Amino acid sequence: MIEIQMLIANMVPWSSSQWKGDQELLCDSSICKPGVADYDGCCSCHSKGLWELDKNFERSSQTLHIEYIKFGSNAFVLPPSNLNTSAPANLVHRNGRLRVLPSNICDFQNLKLLDLTSNQLTNIKTISCLRNLEILKLEYNKLAYLSNETFQNMSNLRSVSLANNQIKEMDPHAFNSDSVNIFNFDMSGNNLSKIDVTNLVMDKLYCKINYENNLFQDIENILGWKVNTSLHYGTGTVSVAKNPPMHFPDYEYVGFSVDQFPKLFKIMRNTNFYFGNNTYYCDCRLEPVLRFSNIWKPDYSFVFPNFPDYICPPDGPNAGINAKLFLDKTERDKLTCDLHGDLNCPSRCDCFDQPSRDRLVVNCTDQEITNPEYLKVMPKGFGHNLELYFKNTGMKSFPFFEYLNRVSILDVSYNSFKEINSLFSVDIAYFEKLKKFILLNHSLTDIPDSFQELDANYIYLGETPIVCDCTNLWIGEWRQVYNVNKTINPLLCNVNGKILSVEEVTKDFLGCDEIPFQWDL
Repeated sequence: MIEIQMLIANMVPWSSSQWKGDQELLCDSSICKPGVADYDGCCSCHSKGLWELDKNFERSSQTLHIEYIKFGSNAFVLPPSNLNTSAPANLVHRNGRLRVLPSNICDFQNLKLLDLTSNQLTNIKTISCLRNLEILKLEYNKLAYLSNETFQNMSNLRSVSLANNQIKEMDPHAFNSDSVNIFNFDMSGNNLSKIDVTNLVMDKLYCKINYENNLFQDIENILGWKVNTSLHYGTGTVSVAKNPPMHFPDYEYVGFSVDQFPKLFKIMRNTNFYFGNNTYYCDCRLEPVLRFSNIWKPDYSFVFPNFPDYICPPDGPNAGINAKLFLDKTERDKLTCDLHGDLNCPSRCDCFDQPSRDRLVVNCTDQEITNPEYLKVMPKGFGHNLELYFKNTGMKSFPFFEYLNRVSILDVSYNSFKEINSLFSVDIAYFEKLKKFILLNHSLTDIPDSFQELDANYIYLGETPIVCDCTNLWIGEWRQVYNVNKTINPLLCNVNGKILSVEEVTKDFLGCDEIPFQWDL
């Protein structure tokens, strides 16, 4: 080792507990100083194998070649006649016509560098057999898909470039499984419209992950990944610059609950997400981020590129508005998402998400809905409270649906409902968020007994009377217990053709013998 250090100035042996490989690496000590906090992160960017540094050393690289089979695209590796299988080898074959990897490539376990730039490769399924490969360059090929098994068990692989292929899809953990630790990974210039969060956020050692010049629109979380606040994530740069306008990620969906934001800036302090001049739509997805804007103040560039001069994109909501306006909480009602195109938004209905008010609104007013099954599912968003407006739709009843435990407002007025027992057919406690049930201009004769377990101020039946008799005396007492304002929220009784306030209809008025319901609030 003394001989090596004398031969290669400034390069010192380096290993890390996160490095999975068994090959010797040297770190540039003129750049990376041992003992500093991010020494390993620095060395992940400035380390080399001995074979890269000393071409004259006895273990220096040997050059392999490609030979095609006749005039086709199939080929095999042609080694030199004096090949030393224990010495490092490299294979560089650019601007060729390879469509698949050479048939005998797995025979060369001493291969350290493989450069097949500008060929016609459409798959690289057998690449994982090269367990000692350290550098892989496959730029300008025709790859369309990257599996999470592609680099499986390639523990010495530390630099991969798949730039300028045609990759549209890559699996979760495509290059960062437990058996690999790639320091530099280049996916720039591909056709990715979505990226899984596991390919962006990693509790591993790396230098740079490059996703520039793709077609990003959204972030996925196929495996249901969750952030672990006891870990520290990343040591380098993840660049998503030079992509089209995109939405801020749905942080809860991709594994970050909003209440974890204060911790995230600590556990991800070594990760540099580079956005360049990307633009992000000023819609509902921005609002949850801004709730914790004081954490990164005054460096708002974490959220807004070019802050304080970031202007919302012209093809999205709040077009042309300076985004710094939304640092003011009173302006955040404008940060909404139109969900009209959501698969679970009923067609002909208007749906929007407004997280500043913690609500998701579905408005089907004046739309003909003869079959309530049309409303069986509802969209989800940042707003946790579902507000449903189904006025004047022609429905005769409204059945129970599972999403009703999310509903805070349900307005089914002007539908001539004759009964609502089917709607409230389960334990009333299921309606845990209900704050307003509105049914004006109805055809009810009675209301469910289970309403006794709700706050009477939540039920609005307007001035259309119900039939009152000795069996439902509890209604008037119920409203009195909850001190309902009769002017704002009237409820009327029809007693033998006489219209009265329900509070006026008492046991004595009707001459009933029943014992009134005993209230226990």
